[in-house]
Amino acid sequence: MTILVVSEGESREPQYFRGLARHLKSTGVKICTIKALGTGRGPEKVVERARKETNNGRLVGNRDGFDYVWCVFDVDDHAHLEYAIREALGSGFRVAISNPCFEIWLIWHFEDLARYIDRDKAKKKLRVFGFNDAGMPANFDYAKHRDAMDRARIHLDDRPPNPGSRVWALVENMRRYES
Repeated sequence: MTILVVSEGESREPQYFRGLARHLKSTGVKICTIKALGTGRGPEKVVERARKETNNGRLVGNRDGFDYVWCVFDVDDHAHLEYAIREALGSGFRVAISNPCFEIWLIWHFEDLARYIDRDKAKKKLRVFGFNDAGMPANFDYAKHRDAMDRARIHLDDRPPNPGSRVWALVENMRRYES
């Protein structure tokens, strides 16, 4: 089984998923990021990159043989979020959306957080756990993904409330293929 993960973040998210794949010994996981283009990036660019990587959304039987494609992005204030969700799902991709940002998922590795938080406060909170501005700490304990999953599973909708993250569903998909 092979899984393609295309993320909006160019540093932290790919580092996390690569580290988790190593921890799980999942060999069939390819991580891609989108490149910042023009005035920035957004969820629609993630879907475009996933289509490019899969030969226009062909999953099983495509040149790379991906069985699952995940588009990972944040709610933030993206004007095209709903469009990107529809396009991803219409292409047969799965979405792992975090509200307001991916950092919520990382915080849940350490503690429960059930009240509204903005992106800046979430990033600040991560510093307490050894994170810098963009990357993953070298000593990050990926085994704590189970704690994060327990905290996040209350959000079953594709677009979770704040705080919320559907990254747990992607991690569950990766865990099915642990060696």
